[in-house]
Amino acid sequence: VHALEARLKKSGNSTLMAEMLTLRRHEKDFMLRGLKDYHHDFVRHARLFEEKLSHSHHKDKTLLLGHLTQYMREFERFVYYYEIVGRANNSGLIGKASEVAQDFSTAYETRYESIAQHIERIDTLERITLLFITLNLLMLVTVIMLSRREIEHANERNPLTGLNGNNRINAHLQWIAKHQTNRIVIYFDFDYFKPFNDAFGFKKGDEIIHAFAMQLKEIFGIKYHFIGHIGGDDFIVVCEKAHFEKTLKRVELIAERFAQSAKSYYTDHEQLCGFKQLKDRFGQEHDLPLLSVSASIIEIRKHRLISHTEEISQHFSIMKESAKKSAICAVSLL
Repeated sequence: VHALEARLKKSGNSTLMAEMLTLRRHEKDFMLRGLKDYHHDFVRHARLFEEKLSHSHHKDKTLLLGHLTQYMREFERFVYYYEIVGRANNSGLIGKASEVAQDFSTAYETRYESIAQHIERIDTLERITLLFITLNLLMLVTVIMLSRREIEHANERNPLTGLNGNNRINAHLQWIAKHQTNRIVIYFDFDYFKPFNDAFGFKKGDEIIHAFAMQLKEIFGIKYHFIGHIGGDDFIVVCEKAHFEKTLKRVELIAERFAQSAKSYYTDHEQLCGFKQLKDRFGQEHDLPLLSVSASIIEIRKHRLISHTEEISQHFSIMKESAKKSAICAVSLL
């Protein structure tokens, strides 16, 4: 986010800088108070800012959009962990620790009174008190260990879809980059997802993302295949020991199935026309195509070593525009 702000400030574009300041204010409001409304304000304004930036003539627009996307992803991760820990409302892990402490306190007081009534020797009482203190410490250590495991597990999986998260994706890409077999990497990205969210709301947006994840599991959930959810409407599939033609057919099948499932959200007239009319912030109506998915496919041939996973990302960045125009774009690295 600092890189994004620095480039905007250097450009002297006061309009975009003002939008950036508003976005940071929503972020800080959430961090200070932890209220859902501030999170929703951040998401809504981030989408508007992304739209303005996309239509601007800034020379570094692609780089800025990349910074903005990463900023949004990291903030969403922050919000997710914030809720797991229960920082805002004494719920989550903090709430569990409080319950354990309260239960122990109640049990200790009850036991202490019972023992004090029946045992007069002070040395016996001291030993029992020491035992309770030891048990309390063991319970606290257990809660901490369980909390760490829960957070580590959450970081490995995307919270919305349950698919492999960014840590596992990065680790798997680093492994296949140097693995000398035929490898196929597929990047999926929704088309016209923002208009869909604007028309039907974020709840329906999450619903369609989850539905697509289930379709990925159904079609690509086989041996030597890895499925990951980068975040939002971005997904990745890595296929090993797979034939390109068979993989391409699977990609075409999932694109067709997803388009059919997405149509169910639109009226019969919109399905027939192939677009939905939406007004922009200026009140102008636009005919926007129905929600679909595009795919970029990279085939890495046997014995082809990749020096760094960034090389794969760079190929996908180049291919993304072509995929938006033709639904599927493929390249082979010899």
